[in-house]
Amino acid sequence: MGMGAETSFREGEKMNKTSMASRIFPVALLLASLTCGARTVAETVDPSDGPEPVVEYAIDARLLPANRDLEATQVLTWRNPTQIAAKTLRFHLYYNAFRGPETTFMREHGLRRFKSRKKDRERRYGGIDILELNRIGGENLTKKITFMAPDDNNENDRTVIEVPLLEPVAPGDVIRLRFRFQLKIPEIFVRTGCWKDFFFMGQWFPKIGVFQSDGTWHCHQFHANSEFFADFGRYRVAVTLPEEYVVGATGNSVSAVNHADGTVTHTFAQDRIHDFAWTAWPQFKQLRRNATVPGRERPVEVVLLLDPQHEDARDRYFHSVIFAMRFLSEKLFPYPYDRITVVDPPLGAAGAMGMEYPTLITGGHISFLPDGMHFTEMVTIHEFGHQFWYGLIASDEFREAWLDEGINTFFEGEIMDAYFKESPSLLDWFGIRIGDAESRRGPLKGIPVVERVNQPSWHFLSGGNYSNHVYNRAAVFIDTLKGYLGKEQLYDFFAQYARKYAWRHPSTHDFVTTLNEVTGRDLGWAFEQFINGTGRLDLAVHSLSSQRLESDPVSYRNEVLLLRREGFFPAEVLIRLRNGREVRHLWKDPGRWKRLEFTHESPLHAVVIDPEFRIPLDHDLINNSKTARPARRESQGAALKLGFLFQTLLGMLFM
Repeated sequence: MGMGAETSFREGEKMNKTSMASRIFPVALLLASLTCGARTVAETVDPSDGPEPVVEYAIDARLLPANRDLEATQVLTWRNPTQIAAKTLRFHLYYNAFRGPETTFMREHGLRRFKSRKKDRERRYGGIDILELNRIGGENLTKKITFMAPDDNNENDRTVIEVPLLEPVAPGDVIRLRFRFQLKIPEIFVRTGCWKDFFFMGQWFPKIGVFQSDGTWHCHQFHANSEFFADFGRYRVAVTLPEEYVVGATGNSVSAVNHADGTVTHTFAQDRIHDFAWTAWPQFKQLRRNATVPGRERPVEVVLLLDPQHEDARDRYFHSVIFAMRFLSEKLFPYPYDRITVVDPPLGAAGAMGMEYPTLITGGHISFLPDGMHFTEMVTIHEFGHQFWYGLIASDEFREAWLDEGINTFFEGEIMDAYFKESPSLLDWFGIRIGDAESRRGPLKGIPVVERVNQPSWHFLSGGNYSNHVYNRAAVFIDTLKGYLGKEQLYDFFAQYARKYAWRHPSTHDFVTTLNEVTGRDLGWAFEQFINGTGRLDLAVHSLSSQRLESDPVSYRNEVLLLRREGFFPAEVLIRLRNGREVRHLWKDPGRWKRLEFTHESPLHAVVIDPEFRIPLDHDLINNSKTARPARRESQGAALKLGFLFQTLLGMLFM
């Protein structure tokens, strides 16, 4: 479908008055080598109830695909939301992360050089240059731009700039700036760039930081592990490019105007968002469906930009993204935007797979994977989930990434399980059956717990530690809270938390405070151990014994010794007697050990800690059960536990 087809899109009603990409493709290659439940619809969240937008962007860009160049102008309007005058302004120039081998992003990614030959190095790198910066109605700021590296003092990193002002921006006042800038677009290896004539443009424009209430700027460098944080605002972006390109972008399509020189200008607009991304490729097959969503009067337009080689993925994309949208709209609050765009990058641009931007996500489909591998659905569901946690609740992904990635990974598992119902939600192939949530436990076995989940993203020991803590460990922790509180109460909390903090950038403190209020419990002990601390959980059955009483030969003195090898979490203990009877005990005192003693007519047969598997955070499942003596048929609880352990070990293949 040509670019002119974009004009047939109806203009959606504007709104009135938060890394998958780096792990998806390697995971897929490794694998290749081997109704929603009934619930009352959540309350609608009115965007007008949120804080006033802080910033407005009006960008006019021209793509020159033959040279991998982009030229643009940008008018930025910023309101000082604090009670302190802003004497300087700070901006992200994220695109300079790809400027050369010594940027902070490249160093942390382990990509300090692409290839040894000069030609290849020049061909692959890119960056952004500000050619002119003016305060509208005021001074020329171009020569006042200084580069800074507030996180690591890397003099080769140019992803943050500071500009001093002759006239500070007083509290509540507005400043308007005009930028003229240009990009050299790198070959894509992660998140943004180009592959042949495919372009994906993320974090591509000068973006103002967040001015905080204490008068300091939240404006970090672009790190390999961190993602983004910004104020909500209004965006209107016009992109001019050759007319053979099919374009998709954040927000609603406003117009598509053809020009005599064979180019077309596409304009998109959206309020109440904090970023803008777009993509262009002549080969995209553009498809649309309308989705009814609980709590909305009007349907949401789902736009799919499909690689024509992936026709078999068409329905998989549509069905999974619509299911995820309905699930979260029912459990949290109705998706408030009029459109969601799903981009299916070609395999050669796999670095663009699995990313989230407001009202736009990139999926991931790899045709040679087996049918029983639900990779396409997993990526689509995960990335759509970010529309809520990254996009609408918008926690700080630089400093508290778990509030987005961890929560979203938990809900990925919940949605995948609901979508595939009784069948394994991640893999069902040649007898290997693994659920999405189960696959997250395996990687936790291999990482040292020497750092906190809740810390700045660039402070982690390695990229592997970052992903295992922020994605997996945090998600498994939330799954453990579900076992402790019950699914209904946890979902009730998430609904109240999401509605309370939509458009408000909540912190970990806000999360815990709201959880305590909703549940009527103080759960700080759990967060201090496993989110704000370096605690690990390991509950164990140390021993069990039965001795016949001399005074009563038909009775036994039974003893069970339980150990908390690491950490604390209340757990149920199942004691099975040889005569088939069962005794259950709630082990909730915080001591390092617990001795259970009782007299019974039957000796002990087996003991299992957490027989219902409600504590997936437990590090070692093998020591959770013990049998009094070997038997041809083990206790049901122990057998199930070993089966779950086997699935967990298989799940290690997926990370």
